[in-house]
Amino acid sequence: AWTTDEAATSRVEYGTTTAYGSSTPEDGALVTDHAVALSALEPETTYHYRVHSVDAAGNAAVSPDETFATAPAPDVTAPAVAITAPASGETVSGLVDIAAGASDDTAVTAVVFAVDGATIATDTAAPYTATWDSDAAALGLHSITATAHDAAGNEGVDAVTVTVLRDEKSLLARCTTKRTIRKDPKKTAM
Repeated sequence: AWTTDEAATSRVEYGTTTAYGSSTPEDGALVTDHAVALSALEPETTYHYRVHSVDAAGNAAVSPDETFATAPAPDVTAPAVAITAPASGETVSGLVDIAAGASDDTAVTAVVFAVDGATIATDTAAPYTATWDSDAAALGLHSITATAHDAAGNEGVDAVTVTVLRDEKSLLARCTTKRTIRKDPKKTAM
């Protein structure tokens, strides 16, 4: 945007060098407050520009060369994530160690682990891991997901399906039974 001391037209020459190469069409409205939108600009690029204004009498004015820089392109790339343990199709019981690898073009801010859609852990630093107590889950198929997040709000997801199955050994290892044998004082041995 720029101002002129007399009502005048508006036009901008612009480009990546002082040779400019692009120009907006001249806006013939005679105004003192000027604003012209530039289009098709590349992200993270320095541009040169100069403004042109012509008043009603045909007097032309051209500004000296100026520069501006465009903002970086928005991050639209989702992080890549892969569950490395357990393997899809694996049968599990007890405490299950879950691991995932994740990467991003900028940085992974967190990996959220879920079982059947319910979050069980969030890890903010590699290696990304969680532990799931599968003995608290029903027998059968369960979906484990790892969702990697980046600072721009992009998400990448990987999922595996496991089967929870308990055998006698795992059940006995997790159960503690106390038995007390008492003598009945009314009964006596003969």
